Amino acid sequence: MRAQLASARLGASASRPAGTADGDGTQDLAGAVADHIRGRVALRGDHPEQAGPDLELALSRYEAQGNTTAVSTCLSDLGRMALAMGDTGAAVRFHAQATAAAATTTDGTAVLAALEGLSAALSARGDGTRAGYVLGAADVLRDAGLRPWDPAVDDRAATEAALALLLGEQLLGQARSQGRDKDIADLLDSLPVTL
Repeated sequence: MRAQLASARLGASASRPAGTADGDGTQDLAGAVADHIRGRVALRGDHPEQAGPDLELALSRYEAQGNTTAVSTCLSDLGRMALAMGDTGAAVRFHAQATAAAATTTDGTAVLAALEGLSAALSARGDGTRAGYVLGAADVLRDAGLRPWDPAVDDRAATEAALALLLGEQLLGQARSQGRDKDIADLLDSLPVTL
């Protein structure tokens, strides 16, 4: 994880998605982004049940283009949708997949968003220690100056408060400290990450 986090700290953008150099690729990307935006609007408008079809369509388009950063972001949004609908199992699955995808990029913001979303989902599921580990890994990126690109998806404050209630401040501090040194593969161990 240290190598992954060091790479993410650089904040380098992911490589250009396959197919975006020609007109058709640009249209495909524009369509995927439009689908994603519609899904996000529904999610933000407190209509998570309406977000799914657009987010799933955007996800399939991003996957077809090989746009791993966008895949990760879309999976995180699907995780937020599942959490808003009370399905903590699906939320953990989507956020774990988002984290696995983001870890293959050099986009530190995507890694941060995925980790913090995963921590929120694990906390909601009652897995406080693992959520604390994941939050500790996200702390490394925050310490490097990274912040979520969209403040509307910043799960951190609510997650910290929930974890403080779940674990207590001392245990949360210990879990976060241990999480700072964990590899992403260790954080995802036994979680459903198959894409």
